[in-house]
Amino acid sequence: MDYLSWPYDLWLCALAFQVDLALSFKACQPSNSAQEFPINRSTMTYRPKSSLFKLAYFSTLSLAGLTGFVACGDSEQKEKPPAAQKVATSPTMASEAPSNRIAIPFNIAIEAALNGHEETVVQALETGTDPNQIDDGGRTLLMVSSFNGHSKTVKRLLDAGAKLDTKDLSGRTALMYASTGTDIPTISLLLEHKAQVNLVDGEEQFSAIMFAAAEGNKEVVELLLQNGADITLVDIDGESAELFARNNGHIEVADFLKSISEQNQLSSK
Repeated sequence: MDYLSWPYDLWLCALAFQVDLALSFKACQPSNSAQEFPINRSTMTYRPKSSLFKLAYFSTLSLAGLTGFVACGDSEQKEKPPAAQKVATSPTMASEAPSNRIAIPFNIAIEAALNGHEETVVQALETGTDPNQIDDGGRTLLMVSSFNGHSKTVKRLLDAGAKLDTKDLSGRTALMYASTGTDIPTISLLLEHKAQVNLVDGEEQFSAIMFAAAEGNKEVVELLLQNGADITLVDIDGESAELFARNNGHIEVADFLKSISEQNQLSSK
């Protein structure tokens, strides 16, 4: 054991212990209903389901510091993925990690990606985590880091081979997640790596530009248009990006999209 690094190892093991106790946490996702637009972005977090669970969860913090290290310190102990978790490959176990490096469990890696903890994500990748592994909602590290606009983490994942156009269980891609926000560097990175801009989800037929329009993000709408976004696409209710913007009170964005549509119609004559 490298005694200089044991405080970090202790912290990491304690965190793993806490997450294992919180398997009923659920990462929310963007709205899958037109009536629920605009998307409540603040709901995409890991939260206990009940006050009782919260009490149990937070009461384990001190215990985790003592028992987590013992549990994780055994080099022969294998990490077992939660039964409900759908994964592309099993997470790398602590005993499989390079010497002096502790493998980051996937459930910790995906929360790190969500919150922009780049170093934790990088360590997860370097100790064997598949960049295309999915959580129980079909979400990848790239999707959740894109959702919160963590462009540095997004770049790391892309460099590690994260697939751009993987769809979650609702049929949504990293670009759709990113387009609900305002982080231009993240969206630009995805587009530069040739993310497909006109894919639609599997439930409501929403496209990336519909997500952006619903949130009133004009700069994002413009960027998507510059990269070939099709504003003639409609969802299952026959509503376009313009209507998404207008119905949610984003009149400037709606009028902008209307003018683009009119210009396209004139140029096609």
